Amino acid sequence: MDSLEYSIDALEIKSLFFNKDFTVYVEGEDDVIFWENTFQRCGKSVYVEELNGSNEVLKKINLIVEKDADFYVAIDNDYRDFKSERLEHKRIIVTHGHSIENTLYNKATIQRIIRQFSRKTIDISNDLSKIIRKFEEAIVPLLMLEIANELYNKKESILGRNCSRFLENNSSVYLCRNKIDEFINSKKNIFTKEELNEVKKKIDVQKKSIWFLIRGHFLTNFVINIIKLFVKKISSKVLTLPTDNIFPLFVDYIYLADDFPLLEKRIAPLF
Repeated sequence: MDSLEYSIDALEIKSLFFNKDFTVYVEGEDDVIFWENTFQRCGKSVYVEELNGSNEVLKKINLIVEKDADFYVAIDNDYRDFKSERLEHKRIIVTHGHSIENTLYNKATIQRIIRQFSRKTIDISNDLSKIIRKFEEAIVPLLMLEIANELYNKKESILGRNCSRFLENNSSVYLCRNKIDEFINSKKNIFTKEELNEVKKKIDVQKKSIWFLIRGHFLTNFVINIIKLFVKKISSKVLTLPTDNIFPLFVDYIYLADDFPLLEKRIAPLF
């Protein structure tokens, strides 16, 4: 990306070059596709541009907040629900969950992908709900460390971008309690009881499901394993599904997401 700094006026009218009503700035390339689909589903004509990093996103946010710049920014929630840095502005759109993946991966979209691969229509909703519920219950101790790490600036790696190291095995859909306990024990001197108790209180009082609090990328391998498991059960097919292929499979089905009506409600009154 060029080092050229555009004026606010230039940033505001950029959408006109693409015959769109408004410009929406986002952090990365996956965000472009996600937010293009989201705004299109909400009946909004926007040009979405990647900014290549959170620092550039913050610059655009500051222009909106401080200079009332007439463009939009769409960003991940991350752990803002647990911090004081809430972004309350009509031109700043924040995901309901931690990341766009928390919206992409949900029971309805997972079932749709399983249907595509298995070529069969079988109701797996109860079994799928049980697996997800077990995952949510098992992840809470790790999630407490993850959020405490963010709130108290411990600079530790907790969840990371891959859940495989905490699964019973690489193809499992169940988190391993022993692995989690061992990991938590290795971090016991980093977090105080008071810090963890405060985080637990914050988790308990917030109204979102645990699914929406988990770091988005952390869920990817879990979702892949779910798809493989049910496709094999339903159709006896052994599925190969690289992580790079998972995003494009899901992104066209965002309208099925549990929290999509919330995004739609947030976006509908805009411009």
